[in-house]
Amino acid sequence: MKVLSHWPVSLALLTTLSTAGANQLLITEYLEGSSNNKALELTNRSDQPLDLSRYRVDVYFNGSTSAGASLNLNGSLAPNASYVVAHASANDAILSVADQTYGGGLFNGDDFIALTRDDQIIDSIGQLGVDPGSQWGDGVASTQNATLRRNVEILDGDTDVNDVYDVNAQWQGFASDDSSDLGQYLTTPPETGELGQCGESYTLISAIQGTGEESPLTGEAVNIEAIVSYDGTEADALRGLFVQSATADIDLSADTSEGLFIYTGSESVEVSVGQRIRLRGNVGEYYGQTQLSQIADWTLCAGQEEQPSYQVITLNEQNLPQLEPYEGMLVSFVEPLTVTSVDNLFRYGELLLSSHGRQMIPTDVVRPGLEAEALAERNRSNRLVLDDGSTRSNPQPIPYPAPELSADYSVRVGDQVNQLSGVLGYGFNQFRIHPTQRVQLEFSNPRVADPQQLNPDFYDPEQLTIGSFNVLNYFNGDGLGNGFPTSRGADNATELQRQQDKLVAALGNLNADIVGLMEIENDGYADTSAVAQLTAALNNELGGDVYAFIAVVADKLGGDQITQALLYKPARVELIGQVATTAEEPFDYGNRQPLAASFKPVNSNDALTVVVNHFKSKGGCPRDGSLNEDQNDGQACWNELRTQAASALVDWLASNPTQASTRGTVLLGDFNAYSQEDPLQVFLNGGFVNSANYMTNSHHSYLYQAESGALDHLFLSADIANLVSAANVWHINADEVPQLDYNVEGKSELQLDQLYRPDSYRASDHDPLIVQLDWPVIPTNEAPVAGFKAYHFWLFTYFKNTSSDADGHIVENQWTFSDGYQSRRKHVLRLFWWPNQTQVSLTVTDNEESSTTITKSFE
Repeated sequence: MKVLSHWPVSLALLTTLSTAGANQLLITEYLEGSSNNKALELTNRSDQPLDLSRYRVDVYFNGSTSAGASLNLNGSLAPNASYVVAHASANDAILSVADQTYGGGLFNGDDFIALTRDDQIIDSIGQLGVDPGSQWGDGVASTQNATLRRNVEILDGDTDVNDVYDVNAQWQGFASDDSSDLGQYLTTPPETGELGQCGESYTLISAIQGTGEESPLTGEAVNIEAIVSYDGTEADALRGLFVQSATADIDLSADTSEGLFIYTGSESVEVSVGQRIRLRGNVGEYYGQTQLSQIADWTLCAGQEEQPSYQVITLNEQNLPQLEPYEGMLVSFVEPLTVTSVDNLFRYGELLLSSHGRQMIPTDVVRPGLEAEALAERNRSNRLVLDDGSTRSNPQPIPYPAPELSADYSVRVGDQVNQLSGVLGYGFNQFRIHPTQRVQLEFSNPRVADPQQLNPDFYDPEQLTIGSFNVLNYFNGDGLGNGFPTSRGADNATELQRQQDKLVAALGNLNADIVGLMEIENDGYADTSAVAQLTAALNNELGGDVYAFIAVVADKLGGDQITQALLYKPARVELIGQVATTAEEPFDYGNRQPLAASFKPVNSNDALTVVVNHFKSKGGCPRDGSLNEDQNDGQACWNELRTQAASALVDWLASNPTQASTRGTVLLGDFNAYSQEDPLQVFLNGGFVNSANYMTNSHHSYLYQAESGALDHLFLSADIANLVSAANVWHINADEVPQLDYNVEGKSELQLDQLYRPDSYRASDHDPLIVQLDWPVIPTNEAPVAGFKAYHFWLFTYFKNTSSDADGHIVENQWTFSDGYQSRRKHVLRLFWWPNQTQVSLTVTDNEESSTTITKSFE
């Protein structure tokens, strides 16, 4: 956890720092919320009033290098005072503190923001000329659907507009639409009084906490006496401690907490858990957590005290109860909690837990709209952060799973934490527990080495397997070991090798007869191209020319930096017809061109068409008033364009673009739409069947902001859907800690080795899919069984044909006798006797031209 101090230094020292280091206006809060809830808080960190007419806010949309919106400020701003700029259609809470409004499009998460003075940039958010996709940052600290508050110790603006932007370097993240601190960046601490002696009158913790979310005593100086329940005063810890009421001080209200956080900052407070302490400080709310700060004085009280007990918290139908009454207290959870995000483990040593299992993207399980909104709220209200009790960034060792994370010993989304106990705090808009006992982590979502471990029916040699895999920006430079960095993917040849090794391991273990790839560099099909290099590396690992790739007639497939590819096994399937694509609207912008090809398994007379797709992402929202703007129904931006692509794809396929006679069609790829969203309804209404219907495990393929969902899908036309014999998502990526990937930046020398293996896990951020079809094969003919019997009557011998054919009929009989006699009759009658020895052979041939011979000797 990373916790800001409300007053990390005394006011006098802060003023000194402001005078020495800060001389201008700073952006101190950024709010990018739902609909038009957009605001910026600007704070005067100098010691002089500022003439705001010299200042301007510029917004650069979607990676542009020219400002698309500008707002000239006005008025004057006193030292340490804040000025709020907001969208004119923001909610009432924001507008109530706004000093200036703007009626046009203000900004989204992927827009660069500059604060200028006399036309010179003095502060900024983002990276100029770069469109990050949806946002900068991740998890709770990002520029999309979040509130950011700047660390108090930052006194100078970010004027390097070209460096890679790191949100976490200067900002703390909070939930979307959180405007609780807007316009209140710096406040003056109240006066303090006398501490007094142990046993003298003091304020009860329950009175400080009150029955609401904020303390009724905010801003007041109080004395308290309580028992130390958690010591976080060590370096890199919480810079404070938790205390809890002695037994005699506990009130009878279920709505008030008996625990409290004491912020000590850099002050040395030598205490031990279980000691009674008396101290004086100021009551305040620090980003939602009630605390005592600016500690004027403190002392330990003599005597023995009964130690505070843990408050047992039980779930209500898998829902967390209201946790506010337990803030600051020792708590214990009886029921297991599920890991629903590992995104902040590397950066902050945190796991995000859920009370009702893996949390799903709402529109993956319900239709967009009110029902999705209700599920989103349930997800948000049932999360709890498992903290590491530290303010360190990039902790080493990474604490979970204990004793430390490694590539071979990792925690995954879906694992469980049992009997969790600790002290309950609040920060970054989340309740969080600082454990006081060893965390009992149960690996309930273990890794699976290959799809056959998921389903033993996979890889029947008589059946056909088809896979889909987003390879997360596989770019290979110039294909000769140079040409780095590229616009995406690996930054250098070392990272490329690490990335390639993981992808080769994953593709080899996926072992599909046909596999569609997304997010591979669109640099053609020469030997130095990305698709050629990846295919060659895969074949080298497999020990032969196992896979081939499909090349389209053009040099590239569309004009995007990334494209799709199709790999197949020539020994298993034959490419027939013509390779097809279309650049017609809506595949001319945003949606990548589809790639279609038809294949006939070598052991079958029936063919199928496979189409690999990659629809427009949900980021980079337009501001044109169209249906492609976020409609706030859970489908995010560009839903209309994706829906149009789905309709156009169905219509295009009806024209048989590969010009091949096939039994059915498979649509696969990254559709950037979750299972219940509009684009996928088009496929269902068009007669296609989602392979998820046949899956025996969770069908999610992606994790976004602590929620799992399926962006990757494989649909089958109705005429072949009944042939599915096995289907699964192979969860090797989405559930994994992101930093187990190929990237080297931000990792220590030890971590570069400790967190990396050239295996399948975290080869990408999307999970691959695999589906097996019991495809019709050319029947294998069963050879006829030849047989006859001989019956001797006086001078005659009757040779009776007893041959049979189980899967057809016999069309030809050929008798051959040792004296040279031959016959094609079914049965033979001969006049002779055996002078010495006679051999008789019968050859029978069936309707599939298969023959069998039997020979007998007679004496």
